[in-house]
Amino acid sequence: MVAAMHNYLLDITWNGLKGKRKGSACLFAAYFLSVTFAILNVSITGSLNKTREELRYDMYGEWNVAVYSPDPLGAALQEERIQSYGTAKTYGNLLDSGVTPLTGIGTLDDSLRTLGRLEVVSGRFPAKDNEIAIEADTLSSLGYDYKLGQTLTLRIMDKSAIEKHGALLGKDGGAAEQNQTVGNSDTVLGLSHTVGENSNTSIPGSNDIIQKEYILCGVLREYTGLWDTGTVEVALVGACVTENAAKELGDVCSYQYFLSTGREESHGLSQSLRREYENTVENNSAYGPMAKDEYHYFNLALILAITIAAVIAICSIQLKEQMRSLHLFRTIGATKQQLSIIIFYETMLLMLPAAAGGIAAGSMATWALLQLLMEQSPSAFHISIPAVLAAGILLLWFGAVFLTRFLTFRYSLRGSLSAQKRRLPWAGRRGRGVKRLGLLLLSSASMVTVIFCYMESLAPIYMDSLWSQSSSYTINQTTGQNGFQSILITDAFMERIKSLPGIRETVAWNQSAGTLEFSGMEENPFASLLMEHRYGVQVWDAIETAGQSAAPEGLWCRAYGIAEENWEKFFQYADGEIDREKFRDGEAVLLYLPYNTEAGIELDGQLYQDFGVALGDTVTITAYGMGELEEPIPSPVPGDDSLKSYKPYQQLMPTNRAKAEAVGIITANLEQDPCLTLFQSDNYYAVIGSNAFAKKLMEADRNGILLDKEIWSNQAYGYTNAFIYTGMDAGYFSTDYLMAKSAAEHCLMFTNQREEHAAYRQEALQALLHIWICGICMFLILALILLNTEMLHGFAQKRSFALLQAIGMSRRQLRARLAAKGLLMALASCLLGHVGYFLFFALKHIGTYQKFAEETDDTGTFFELLKAQFTGNCLEAGWSLPAHLSFCAFGMACVFLLFFAPQNRVLKETIRERLS
Repeated sequence: MVAAMHNYLLDITWNGLKGKRKGSACLFAAYFLSVTFAILNVSITGSLNKTREELRYDMYGEWNVAVYSPDPLGAALQEERIQSYGTAKTYGNLLDSGVTPLTGIGTLDDSLRTLGRLEVVSGRFPAKDNEIAIEADTLSSLGYDYKLGQTLTLRIMDKSAIEKHGALLGKDGGAAEQNQTVGNSDTVLGLSHTVGENSNTSIPGSNDIIQKEYILCGVLREYTGLWDTGTVEVALVGACVTENAAKELGDVCSYQYFLSTGREESHGLSQSLRREYENTVENNSAYGPMAKDEYHYFNLALILAITIAAVIAICSIQLKEQMRSLHLFRTIGATKQQLSIIIFYETMLLMLPAAAGGIAAGSMATWALLQLLMEQSPSAFHISIPAVLAAGILLLWFGAVFLTRFLTFRYSLRGSLSAQKRRLPWAGRRGRGVKRLGLLLLSSASMVTVIFCYMESLAPIYMDSLWSQSSSYTINQTTGQNGFQSILITDAFMERIKSLPGIRETVAWNQSAGTLEFSGMEENPFASLLMEHRYGVQVWDAIETAGQSAAPEGLWCRAYGIAEENWEKFFQYADGEIDREKFRDGEAVLLYLPYNTEAGIELDGQLYQDFGVALGDTVTITAYGMGELEEPIPSPVPGDDSLKSYKPYQQLMPTNRAKAEAVGIITANLEQDPCLTLFQSDNYYAVIGSNAFAKKLMEADRNGILLDKEIWSNQAYGYTNAFIYTGMDAGYFSTDYLMAKSAAEHCLMFTNQREEHAAYRQEALQALLHIWICGICMFLILALILLNTEMLHGFAQKRSFALLQAIGMSRRQLRARLAAKGLLMALASCLLGHVGYFLFFALKHIGTYQKFAEETDDTGTFFELLKAQFTGNCLEAGWSLPAHLSFCAFGMACVFLLFFAPQNRVLKETIRERLS
């Protein structure tokens, strides 16, 4: 009897759902999409979050706190909060061909290799005392390629030499920067001057430098340029040898301990260790405020809010209809128990298929999207689907649906039948209010998603752009061992490296120096001032070491010859029409005068705007020789024997004069362009021309004259410097290895920064991928939920629209009314969306503010920090009002269309169809 009753009630429920097919279909679709949305977003968010976490660990290691100390830590390592630790010991500094330290040489224990995820991209770690593993960029700086098994002759400064001469800066420090700066003819003098200014440093002699030979057994993956070394310059171990081989170098220079603790304990441990060991740092790059899972938690919070808001909106739309149905059943004699069973069956018939289909659809969409991400991701992609969290969200969803429907049921059954009938209009008004609130929350969530995608993507896009515009490789001309013969970068070499996999772009140029002449220069105040008083770094200052007493009088300047494929990089900054044929033939040049103020050049407290050269004027560059061979030679490049007859001039001698028309003037500072950072104008004037123009400055009436940059007169033309840019498809074996091999074969200086730059780009791209994938998924599902909810609302409004038309309101008036409501909804959603994003932005930086307040004495307020973060992460990263308004307009247009279109569709039906 009971079973028959349940079957009867189930049939009534099923027939009721079939009787209102459109409404039931929309309700089912809304439930289905909300489940699909939850499963897809939780899975994608978890996987992307895990991928970013693993990438940070690969770049910065899994250690929490690092201590750099000249002595062993001892008892401090027994601290209970330390779960494990790894140790590196530096026994000396590995030097380049001069006196600049490139990296530390020492040992890495097995624990550190695991904790820091230190790996070799080629070969293995050293197992024998004559083996060594070195980072690729250090090998390039030493002039070696990456071929395993080759013998390396290394110059090392041990602890005693470091203590004797002071700590020279490492490869990211000032001295190293001076020595690695390409394009300056006075780099060696600059290094001596820099070191000499510091009373604690001096230049080490040959007796202070140890020379060792090792066999290259492995190429280390870059890490020394990524890990935090604190406020004191520390040379991390970028050249790894065995323990016995390290002890042969002498005493330990630096003990480096990398400690692993719980994330919640790392800050406290760091603070306690810092009291005794000054150079103690936290691994903020891997665990700090910027590495927190703020996007993950934001997505989860939005998922929960959307799920609940969707349920509230859908159920509120059906509130009046449900109360009318319940009243009808009560009128014909149905009991409360029977009505509760009907409500239960109706809910289950809609929810169970929607949940099952949503889980299946969400899983399939997740699988397809993850497959695509794994194929396209430049780094390893990790799948992490939090099943427990997904199950929790589904239970919450079930609970929210049942709760709202049964609360409506309980409310509907309160009082007598006549009282319930009187409450129907009031219930309709209350339902409309709840419905508006639910729709407003859903619309606002979609606007939060749009604003979030734009604002949060600014910083990753900026970082990716910054590192993509930074050269992966730098190639410079090579000066021979005798100090005279210079090997230039040829066009044939540039064409060869352009064909290598992963090479995206090249920028090559020839640099020389000379004196500039133009008509009326003696009368021009600015030019006269420069000729009378030399300002800044002088191009020919270093020649005094070659025997010349002084450089000739005149207006000294740099002269550049650029490859034709790079012309546009300069033409975009130039004023005036440029005749390309004349520029190609060397008959036209660009004058480079970078302003140091918006209005001109300020020098000695006076602003100059007239520099004596106008478009169309003729300028002349005079090249000079520093000396020549006493015996004439047929070849432009002398051999070792003929160099014995080289004699320097007492004064620099003019060798050639190149005249050209100034067809463009560049006043922008090219050093602000990442691709043109080395185009300097130390003497305020510089000339930029084609290869043909630069070649004229290398020509002379005879061979054997030594020119600027250790180039000989009439030597085959080539470039002195080149920047090489790569894409994310570049790799160690496909690009790094071949580039290093090509540079070594041509005896060119080669610097490799690709791995470090690629790591920063991968981090930015993973963050951008996380933001956009989750944002797009949320927005699309939100749009579909809103669309189905509004369609359901439209079906509920059919009778109202028909009655309004019956009393005289036209369709145009109804559409105008709907459009006004849609616009109001879009505007309110936009405002609430900005409020929601501001709350997220503030919550995201609470941890940053707490950490900043603990570690500094700054008493700034939280709002000052938010302002600084907004300035740094948004304004300086490229935020613009037109772009922001465009995103807002897109979001508002979508909200408006999702509100207006489904209800406008109902208006297309006739009054009879809507009343039926």
